[in-house]
Amino acid sequence: MSVISQFLQQLAALIGRLSPGKRITMVVLILGTIGGFALLMAWSGGVDLRPLYSKLDADDAGAIVNRLKEQKIPYRIGVDGRSVLVPAESLHEIRMQLASEGLPQGSGVGFEVFDNTKLGMSEFAQNVNYQRALQGELARTISRIAEVEGCRVHLVMPEKTLFVGQEQPASASVAVRLKQGRRLSQEQINGIVHLVSSSVARLSPEQITLVDHTGRLLAGNRGRNAPGALSVDQLDYQAQVEKSLEGRVKSMLDQALGDGRAIVRLACAFDFQRLEKTEEQYLPDNRVIRSEQSLNENSRNSDPTPSGVPGIRSNTPGAEALAPPAPGAAANAYEKQDRTVNYEIGKVVSRIIEPTGKLTRVSVAVMVDGTYKQVAGKGGVSERLYVERSAEELQ
Repeated sequence: MSVISQFLQQLAALIGRLSPGKRITMVVLILGTIGGFALLMAWSGGVDLRPLYSKLDADDAGAIVNRLKEQKIPYRIGVDGRSVLVPAESLHEIRMQLASEGLPQGSGVGFEVFDNTKLGMSEFAQNVNYQRALQGELARTISRIAEVEGCRVHLVMPEKTLFVGQEQPASASVAVRLKQGRRLSQEQINGIVHLVSSSVARLSPEQITLVDHTGRLLAGNRGRNAPGALSVDQLDYQAQVEKSLEGRVKSMLDQALGDGRAIVRLACAFDFQRLEKTEEQYLPDNRVIRSEQSLNENSRNSDPTPSGVPGIRSNTPGAEALAPPAPGAAANAYEKQDRTVNYEIGKVVSRIIEPTGKLTRVSVAVMVDGTYKQVAGKGGVSERLYVERSAEELQ
């Protein structure tokens, strides 16, 4: 007991020697520590809340909160205002129940817009609802991609006409909001474009434009430039080749001169002209009979000139055999020969498409550092002296 009283006396003496400001600071620290322990104990003894859904749209978050209020389920809104927390023991049950009711719906409205179709709705209103539903379903599907946080889809669907030549193609614009630090690969971009193209009638992949949340064009008709101007893909290819060649030259110089002793700049010139050539060569020596037709005609017709003694005897049957042949009589003869032969001449057809992006010129600029040597300076202190490289060495 004496030890405790002695400790209290020493503590009181120590506090008495403190200034009023230090006394107030010490009291605040003690009260803050006690309050922190109290809050920690209260939080540990409370309900364990887990995120039900996160990164919700305002509409989905409001619908989920209203449903939780109707079922009298305790919940709490997250700090960011886009997540809802519920008790951990009933998390999966609540999630399955909301999923059976179609929550969360995601961005936009889907085909559930036709669940409560009213009688007497005009055809125009039905077409508008169908377009809205299709846009919403496509946005939901694209938002399922791991790198995509949100998506908006805009469709332009012209009316059908009786004449095929007057029909206008459909077009689409897709805007995606990517997650922090994520980007879409080229395969994923092509997948989104073909997904939208296959979901809308008369929509070709060339009529689809895809941009990200920064406004950067990911897919679309990049070739709509002025005549003679390079497209974005061609400029990207040129920059990629220049960077690769520049890196190879730089690494070679670094090994010969030392790291950081040379600066390399390289420029390439490409011929992006697309050349398509078709050649047909006929081989006269290479021929075969394709068809042959022959026609032979022979005709012999004896028509003697009337002669003999006029009267009954010459006109009696059998008198021709008894009558002598007339002098100078000859038999008629006709003969015709016709032969047609069709030959197939050998032919070689070549269709040559020259590859685009032919490298025509490479320009390289290199700046190298000289050498340094140690020389005796003033006061016997060594100094570094810059020495230029010789012309032979630069060559």
